[in-house]
Amino acid sequence: MTMPKNIALIGYMGVGKTTVGRALSHELHYGFYDTDAIIAQTAGKTIENIFKEDGEPAFRKMETQTLKDILDASHPKGCVIACGGGLPLSEENQKLLKDNCFTVELICADDVLADRLEKDENNVRPLLADAPTHEELLKKIGVMKLKRKAYYDAASDIKTETDVLSLEDVIDSISIFAEMWQDRQERIAQS
Repeated sequence: MTMPKNIALIGYMGVGKTTVGRALSHELHYGFYDTDAIIAQTAGKTIENIFKEDGEPAFRKMETQTLKDILDASHPKGCVIACGGGLPLSEENQKLLKDNCFTVELICADDVLADRLEKDENNVRPLLADAPTHEELLKKIGVMKLKRKAYYDAASDIKTETDVLSLEDVIDSISIFAEMWQDRQERIAQS
């Protein structure tokens, strides 16, 4: 089985990028990188505090640099990258993903996302801070997902559902399509 060297997971907040990324990296014996976790560790503060103290533009620059650093690093077997929800909004990041990764958009129904995000009390989402009720959160999720759809579409090679499929099925579907994608890339390179 020949797999892509880099597999990137993109999608809205709460779709399961970190959970799927850890499981997929374990299955493939790849390194695992979570861009938000790396940014928080490097900055020495939470994503929420980066947004408050430095602003969203500064955070977006950190995202791009973090993605470049991951892609520039040596990964003997390969790596799985769980990208922050807004990372594909930048054309530069879309190009980095397209040129260097097999990119999977994880998708999930809005009501499931709202439930997941409300239960995740330890992870404050700065872009959802102004949606205190379930109904407002649902509305905000719908609006944000619609605005981000074209960006996610431009960056991704496939989509897979994390609310319908089991984690094992998500991993299996990514692995199957990643192998097919890599085979196609190799055939294109040889022609």
